[in-house]
Amino acid sequence: MQQLDILIVDDEPQVAKSITRVLSKQGYRVLSTHSSAEALELIGGTRFKVVVADVKMSRMNGLELLDKVQEMDPDATRIVLSGHTDVALILKLVNARGIDKYLVKPWENEDLILAVERCVELYDLRKKAGVAGDKK
Repeated sequence: MQQLDILIVDDEPQVAKSITRVLSKQGYRVLSTHSSAEALELIGGTRFKVVVADVKMSRMNGLELLDKVQEMDPDATRIVLSGHTDVALILKLVNARGIDKYLVKPWENEDLILAVERCVELYDLRKKAGVAGDKK
């Protein structure tokens, strides 16, 4: 099974492209998609250390997608990206689902890079300790 660092899921192509560009410049292997359905297909055949998903997407929102990611690959770390103005509500949802990081739109590139670095470290620690398990 192929191993990549990061999957970006955002139904706004420019957002996905921008995040991909920033993280690729940091040396990460990044793949992006604009649909939750395609993201689930990709996760079925590829391991990702980090999955970054926008909250507001058509058909399946980012929180629902990240729930499915956890079921499919419990080792993967998850970052939610939201332009929602009710930060308290989003944080409540993020905490209830055990999502690893939360970023707001528009994001600062430094915050994005730091969040991804921490999630990659967390993924590596989980794999080393065997904490989450290995379903694939």
